[in-house]
Amino acid sequence: MSTISKKRCRSEQEWRSLIEAYQQSALSKAAFCKAHRLSRSNFYIWERYFCSAEKDRKPSTASAFIPVSITDTGATTAKAQVIAPDDRIKSALQLSNNKGLRLLFSNGCSYGELQNVMKILQNAA
Repeated sequence: MSTISKKRCRSEQEWRSLIEAYQQSALSKAAFCKAHRLSRSNFYIWERYFCSAEKDRKPSTASAFIPVSITDTGATTAKAQVIAPDDRIKSALQLSNNKGLRLLFSNGCSYGELQNVMKILQNAA
């Protein structure tokens, strides 16, 4: 008489805990899977899933958030750089606020366009 074993379905949280336990262990993946009676293929799938999800949460090193404050001092200094309104920012530019508004200039924009947007945002505040 043969015995049919029922495979256990683990939750995402259980897999997350197992992956974290593996990362803190000194075992190889194969040894960890054997010790915990895990399918190596499932282990690799879940490990890749969590690694991918972690990468999606981390900001890219290619982008940076720079806090900007708008002030009107009414004065200019001799060292101020003169920028023509049609000079362009060539890289992508994204502006966002803490209310979820996001404005993306994917192909850059002119300083004049940026200045107009900043005036609109300043008046809306």
